[in-house]
Amino acid sequence: MRSMTRFDADPTAPDARDLEIRSALALMRVKGIGPMRASKLVGALGTARSVLVASKEELMLTGAVNEAGVRAIRRARPVAVDDPAVAFYRKNQQKIGTLLFADTSYPSLLKKIAQPPMLLWTRGGTIPRNAPVVAIVGSRRATERGKSLAYKWAYRLSAAGVVVVSGLAKGIDAAAHEGALGAGGYTVAVMGTGIDRVYPGKNRRLAEEISTSGLLLSEFDPGMGARVHHFPQRNRIIAGMSHVVIVVEAEEESGSLITARLAQDEGRDVGLVPGWPEDPKSAGTNAAIQESLGGLVRAPEDVFRLLAMQPNLTWRPPDHEQAALEAGLSPAPGTDKPERRAAVRTGTPAGAVRQRLKQEPSSLDELMSETGMERSILEETLLDLLLENRIDLGQDHRYRWKR
Repeated sequence: MRSMTRFDADPTAPDARDLEIRSALALMRVKGIGPMRASKLVGALGTARSVLVASKEELMLTGAVNEAGVRAIRRARPVAVDDPAVAFYRKNQQKIGTLLFADTSYPSLLKKIAQPPMLLWTRGGTIPRNAPVVAIVGSRRATERGKSLAYKWAYRLSAAGVVVVSGLAKGIDAAAHEGALGAGGYTVAVMGTGIDRVYPGKNRRLAEEISTSGLLLSEFDPGMGARVHHFPQRNRIIAGMSHVVIVVEAEEESGSLITARLAQDEGRDVGLVPGWPEDPKSAGTNAAIQESLGGLVRAPEDVFRLLAMQPNLTWRPPDHEQAALEAGLSPAPGTDKPERRAAVRTGTPAGAVRQRLKQEPSSLDELMSETGMERSILEETLLDLLLENRIDLGQDHRYRWKR
């Protein structure tokens, strides 16, 4: 649909862009409109300014609003030049930018979600065009093992040209950003605060690094602090701009699982990293695997495979990653036998567990006492054996060797 009152001034001209930003802010603040209706209106009429000057008939024809909504929009005007958000932008244009829904640099995947943000405040560079985007999210109270995994996976993905997205929270999010930066890659932090505020405060230095080598994004007005309801809003952006969402160590009712559900609702692939069965920090992830909220992923190769199946994504990993991926995806003709597992050797942690469990089923504490292993080493060994289908964990919380 093309409106007769469509605002056709050059959006790159400073005055026109300033007016469009003020119009977008006004539309976002119209009571009862919300991101879904606002994006539908702009999609139909071209710009936020076009929406504000449209006639009643043109607004009704979009199907986005009823008569009450039309009246509210018709009363709206672009926010004043002394509006705090506009004043902040004008003062800080050297380091703060904006992404409008109509901009060509607006993330294309994000435009397709049910409630794309009308206006995003930015600090940093431009997201590489046509690059695959993977979100890595998880618990704020992550284990050292979980943070190490997030760092290593983000490093590997980023080194292969993947844009790594997360939420700048402590724990898994911070580790993912740090891994991408460590690889010299590009990472995007979607914030639950205004672009000039960092939560948690301990991540200020990390945010500064991201703004230099990646991008900070926020849909909240500058100066806005962290609010509980901001984070589900932020999560829809993380999910919406990503081809694949990976969840590491999510507790039950975790915000990371909200991100995963949002991604699934938008038709995106979700990868779930299995966690230690008795660790509450992985209880949500493990339950999500059981509920088929996403697929189980155990290595970056699994993420590369998910990316390889994305429609309209022409990217391919570097040659060394591609060779490994093809080797994993292409068994020799006529070989349908399952992959052979390495033998469990005596004298190894797995060997010690096997020796004990072949005698009798044992709990984690009993295995620690009997084998003398450190808890972290024992947990990692048991998780490997569970994934290899060598042992079972019963409802009595005892492990059994599968004969």
